[in-house]
Amino acid sequence: DHLYYFSYNSFGNHIDITKELYDYIHMVMEQTGHDKVALSPISQGGTISNALFEYHPDIMDSIAKVLFIVPCLDGTTLIGDVFSNKIRLTDPDALYNGLLSTFFDVETASMIETLVRILPDEVLIGGLEKGVDVLVNDIMTMSTSMWAMCDSASYPEAAELHLKDRPEIKKQTDKYYQAQLNSNKNIQKLIDKGCEVLTVAEYDIQMYGIGYSYDKEMADGMIPLASTSMGTYAANIGETLPEGYKQANSSKNCSNKKHNHISPDNIVDASTGLLPDTTWYFKGQKHEQTALNKTILTLALRVIENKVTDVYSDPAYPQFITCDP
Repeated sequence: DHLYYFSYNSFGNHIDITKELYDYIHMVMEQTGHDKVALSPISQGGTISNALFEYHPDIMDSIAKVLFIVPCLDGTTLIGDVFSNKIRLTDPDALYNGLLSTFFDVETASMIETLVRILPDEVLIGGLEKGVDVLVNDIMTMSTSMWAMCDSASYPEAAELHLKDRPEIKKQTDKYYQAQLNSNKNIQKLIDKGCEVLTVAEYDIQMYGIGYSYDKEMADGMIPLASTSMGTYAANIGETLPEGYKQANSSKNCSNKKHNHISPDNIVDASTGLLPDTTWYFKGQKHEQTALNKTILTLALRVIENKVTDVYSDPAYPQFITCDP
């Protein structure tokens, strides 16, 4: 009777959704009689939390705990590439040479590639280009929630391409862009107020090959690791950290600088993320299948129940966990 679920339109208005969540939290406190709540933003919910803390900072006094699960805190280059017109989907060389294998197993990708080769290029690519144009210009560009998922590095160029003649939308997306840039700072404010903040991140799955940035960063297929983990540094896909690499210990939130926050596979330096002691990293977990991972679900439950407080409190849940293939 104390578990509440807040849903929203993923293509809706970001400012309106954030205000609805703000009001919803107050409704929950009134119904339960509690003066604080625990939040668990998931995936795109990370963008809503960015906006909530930026637009309604007074809500921080009403939050006891935040458990992020693969949150889209600094957007994703998958969306950034789409908004920046850097799309491989309409490139014949990419389409016929490996793009499909970033979505499907090799056998399925090969079968689909064989089928699409039957169509003349002008028919296939023309159809894809038309579909992408409608999706981007008629649907995504009009949605401030979609803009909130654009990575901050891509946003200025993308906004220049699509929003010069849409000043009302740009005013709102610029507002969120500032919230995105302030994400870590606002989360630190929460921590300084005594709020517990914990995160589940995933890595070692190459970004799906929709855009040209697909092979440029560590990811879980849909969101870069740096976005879900609040700035953690990691090697690129298929690589490891340089030989002799020493952890940076750049976060002030590590309780003991002698902790070893480098992953056993020498890929991730968790000491560079905002929350070295309270971020778990699941290797080989695909973003869209997170809800099927029983270990993540059990960990989340134990965190909410205060049975797990950091990466050292239960040996069953170490900082780095490898998922079954």
